[in-house]
Amino acid sequence: VVIDAGASIAIQNDAPVNNQTTLSAYTVYEDTLNTAGAVGNPDGGAQPTTVTILASDLLSLVDAGADAPATLSFNSAIDGTDTGLTQNGVAIEWNVNGGQLEGVVSGTNTVVFTLAPDVNGDYSFTLLDNIDHDSDANLASGEGEGALETLSLANVFVATDSDGDIVVIDAGASIAIQNDAPVN
Repeated sequence: VVIDAGASIAIQNDAPVNNQTTLSAYTVYEDTLNTAGAVGNPDGGAQPTTVTILASDLLSLVDAGADAPATLSFNSAIDGTDTGLTQNGVAIEWNVNGGQLEGVVSGTNTVVFTLAPDVNGDYSFTLLDNIDHDSDANLASGEGEGALETLSLANVFVATDSDGDIVVIDAGASIAIQNDAPVN
């Protein structure tokens, strides 16, 4: 018997999902800032203000499913949202500027950091200015040389599978920013 009408097979789509993996934080240092906005006090040793975030690391935060491989891009919906960081008590917000993201002090044109794709498909985070390192809500008390503030990269990236399904990467990647303190 040949069935030539009336039968169908439904094929359910597969979409990428977040997998709850957490990467070690990438670290940058205020100590080696040397910009118009901030000049640090280098402590010696490797203290980069720029780090490369591998696309493969970011993609390890999602399971692409049957429609692998997935690709990365910025989540444009992050534009204008709070980064969770401050400078002189003023919020730093995400700003989409062409093909890169910037951390901009709210109500100003002060760019504190950039996040940009490179030619290899990886991403470069560059610290350009200082941030507040404040665990007690008192900027006058100081936190010391070793203080770290963490910039979460949750919701910054989107993973897209081979047939166009997307997932916003909602956790797992961060940048640690080490404080700089005065020296004699």
